[in-house]
Amino acid sequence: GHKLQYFGFEALVPGLFDGILARTKIIDDTVMKAVDEGATQYIILGAGYDTRGHRLDLPSNVKVFEVDQPDIQTFKAKKTGKLDLPNKENITYVPVDFNTQSLETELRKTEGFDPNAKTVVTLEGVSYYIPRESCQNTISTISTMVGRGSTFFLSYADKNTEVDPSAVCSPENKRGPGSLKRLMWAVKRMGEPWVNFFEQAEVPAFFKSNGFTLASDTSLRELNTLYFAPKGREIPAKQLTFWERFAVAVKS
Repeated sequence: GHKLQYFGFEALVPGLFDGILARTKIIDDTVMKAVDEGATQYIILGAGYDTRGHRLDLPSNVKVFEVDQPDIQTFKAKKTGKLDLPNKENITYVPVDFNTQSLETELRKTEGFDPNAKTVVTLEGVSYYIPRESCQNTISTISTMVGRGSTFFLSYADKNTEVDPSAVCSPENKRGPGSLKRLMWAVKRMGEPWVNFFEQAEVPAFFKSNGFTLASDTSLRELNTLYFAPKGREIPAKQLTFWERFAVAVKS
């Protein structure tokens, strides 16, 4: 199954699967760093079938709040309920129908949630599917519901992905620009087009206007050196694409 998935990703965009692995690793590291620095809550926005609450070695005092559509959470609960997974007692599902309900209202009324606690929040692989206003409203809302020193992780699509794909591919990656165009065409055909892109230069001000200070902003270009090279698995330049960026911001 994993081999088929890998080759499927690679056929569409060479290096895409490795990018997802790198994103997973940097989020894991961001969450654990925040917890080590005193965060006692973890909010997973658009949690889907994310298993970090079970998979990571989180201290027993850290409460995990998974936010997503009710139907997704019902299906997930049905599946995970049959499994002997660690840390179940510290994970709370927060069903939110974003078309009719308020994220703030639903979180605040969730048992055990503390709006003043130091918290780590992740929004992974979502921002490019939602309008800029929705993304901004989500981050702005979260800033009013977490304590000082809280961490927000955002993965976002570089604006060049849309306007100049060659700028988010290594020079040796000749297939990269065309592959990215095919990827955007494919997701549009699936009814989930990418509608929101950020210029790297605007990200600090974007976070500042929403209550956070940007701490880091990286891509697969840097993570290739940080994660893959030490394992002897450095992604070849001819496959290196860094369309997605990973921003970490802190509430001041």
